Amino acid sequence: MRNRTVKSVVFLSVVATIGVVLILFTKKTDRSPAALPSKIETPRPSGKHLSALKIDIANRSMIPDQGDSEVHLQGRIYINNSRNQKLSYRWHLPTEIESVGGQISVENIDVTTGELLTVEIRVRGFNRQTQKTISLQAWTQSGREKLGSSAVIVSRPEDTYEAKAFKAREEVDLFNQRKSKSPRRF
Repeated sequence: MRNRTVKSVVFLSVVATIGVVLILFTKKTDRSPAALPSKIETPRPSGKHLSALKIDIANRSMIPDQGDSEVHLQGRIYINNSRNQKLSYRWHLPTEIESVGGQISVENIDVTTGELLTVEIRVRGFNRQTQKTISLQAWTQSGREKLGSSAVIVSRPEDTYEAKAFKAREEVDLFNQRKSKSPRRF
C-alpha cells in the first residue's frame, strides 16, 4: 500500500508541475523563435483613403435661386502620393454656365506629398432653377502612370439620387415606427 501511495504522490506532483509549466508558458505573448520577427507584417489597407489625390469643392457664396449672379467655388486638392510629380486640373462646366474668374485648366504644376492645393473659380449661371453639375478633375502623371480623382458640386442637392434615397429611407423608418406603435388587431 505504501508503494501505491508513493506512486500516486509522484504522479500528482508530475501532473501539477506540467500544469504549472503549461500555464506559465501559455501566458507568454511572444513565442516566436529569435530569428523571426515577433509580428507578422500585414498588407497595407487599400481604398479611397489611400488614393493619390483627394478632392473636394466648397461653394464660397450661396447658390442663387435664379438669375445670373456670380458664384464663387473653391476646390481643394490634397496630394496623397509618395513621390514628387506634376499635377494638372480642369473644371468641367455645363454649356449654360460661364466662367468669369479663375483658371479653367492648368497643367504640370510641381507638387509634393502632403501639399494642399487650393483652386478657385467664379461662374455665372449656376443657380437652383434646374439641376446643374460642375466638376473638378485632377490628375498626376509620373512617366506612363496617370492617377486621378474628381469631385462634383450640384445646384440642387435635394434632387440627387443620394438625397432621394435618404428621404425614402427616413419615410420607411417612420412608417415602421408608426406600425409598431399601433395596436394589433386580430
